[in-house]
Amino acid sequence: MNSLNSLSRPTAILLTVACSVIVIAGLRSASEIISPLLIACFFAIISTPPINWLQSKGFTKTASFSIVLSCFALLCIMSVSGISDSIDEIGATLPFYEDRLATILVELGEWLYGIGLLPSDTTLRSLVNPGRMASLFGQLLGPARDLVANLFLILFAVLFILAESGALHQKFEYLLSKKKLSFTNLHSFTKTVNRYFLIKTAISLVTGLFIAIWLLVLDVDFAILWAWLAFFLNFVPYIGSILAAIPAVLIALLGQGPELAGYTALGFLIANVVVGNFVEPRFLGKGLGLSTLVVFLSMIFWGWVLGPVGMFLSAPLTTLLKIGVESDEQSRWLGVLLGTGSELTDKSSENEDS
Repeated sequence: MNSLNSLSRPTAILLTVACSVIVIAGLRSASEIISPLLIACFFAIISTPPINWLQSKGFTKTASFSIVLSCFALLCIMSVSGISDSIDEIGATLPFYEDRLATILVELGEWLYGIGLLPSDTTLRSLVNPGRMASLFGQLLGPARDLVANLFLILFAVLFILAESGALHQKFEYLLSKKKLSFTNLHSFTKTVNRYFLIKTAISLVTGLFIAIWLLVLDVDFAILWAWLAFFLNFVPYIGSILAAIPAVLIALLGQGPELAGYTALGFLIANVVVGNFVEPRFLGKGLGLSTLVVFLSMIFWGWVLGPVGMFLSAPLTTLLKIGVESDEQSRWLGVLLGTGSELTDKSSENEDS
């Protein structure tokens, strides 16, 4: 059998594309299984530093492992319980908000008709279906429901991943012993993703706490739920904070009026501006080494393949792909396209200096 290198270039490209399509189709069809495992990998990554810190303070590996996992499980159960109760409460009160939305649409339609911007035989209520609000909340809260449904699967997966972490490192080192560059890249990727997730989690936690305090002061309904949603969606690049603001602003508008909705939107805007323009650039720096366009397109692609979890983990997954293509000379050009281009600028500067 001929190797891929011995094939003609068009044939090799066609074969690579065909294999990629098959892999993507397989990932999408198995997303219900893969997504919880990816979330478990995320939780395992952010659990590793606390375990290492406890060991550095004199705790045994078993004790450190038990303490961190117990705290993690307790936090997850408490969070999921609160989120589940809030979702059930929203489901019970949704008819009230649908009626309020219908009333607001009728009043707005009458006002627009009065100033001549709406035909007399048309109302906004006929153009906008208030019942779609239930679908909107269902889509935005879908990831929370999935987390509730797969909680125990995720917890057990985190348990086994952490238990096997040392052995997995040795296995990868053995398998890649003849490809030192690939192992170096993999080790660099692990460190980068660890740092990215830890800082991103801390920033998202601060964002969620700010939103919780802001909404509780304003007395917005389901404030804690919107804070949790802001925490999770802050991991989604660019549009996550916007998606998190939609249900909170809508609930404030329907429950207490446009003034409160404006103050609610202001809180999300402050958090987005401060975090996006000051906090994240300061602590994350260049992040994962991906261009802005690639981050946005990868969010769409992985969201299509894996659903909300794909959007959540789009940047690290694309970074892993970038490292994979950079390890092969023939596909290194694709890694350059995925990157920020800073390495090309650095090389140009070195050539000019020399």
